[in-house]
Amino acid sequence: MPTELLVELLTLSQLCPLLHRKPATVYADIAAKRFDRLPPLVRLPGQRKLLWRKQDVFEWIEQHVQPAVAAVADTRKPTSAKTQLNGIDPPEQRRQIGRPTKRQQLERLAAARGAR
Repeated sequence: MPTELLVELLTLSQLCPLLHRKPATVYADIAAKRFDRLPPLVRLPGQRKLLWRKQDVFEWIEQHVQPAVAAVADTRKPTSAKTQLNGIDPPEQRRQIGRPTKRQQLERLAAARGAR
């Protein structure tokens, strides 16, 4: 038998390490009919077992390779003239995660009342 006619099929346990996914994730994608997240599935007549052609899996992975993004020269926010003169960068003000403290709520309420 010529070797070009042989087709190597992968099972779910062989596919998951190639895709770096858990079997439950693959099952969920199939159940939700999100076939764009998986390589083409092979269904043999009379079998319920999930199978994939090895060649299709590698071609699907190659189609989803993204080119590397060029590094951006300077991504920092522009600073004000005052801080540039002093040579000091202003501290980054990050938005606090979660509900504001009671003190912060009262300060905002007082500021809102003072602005009226």
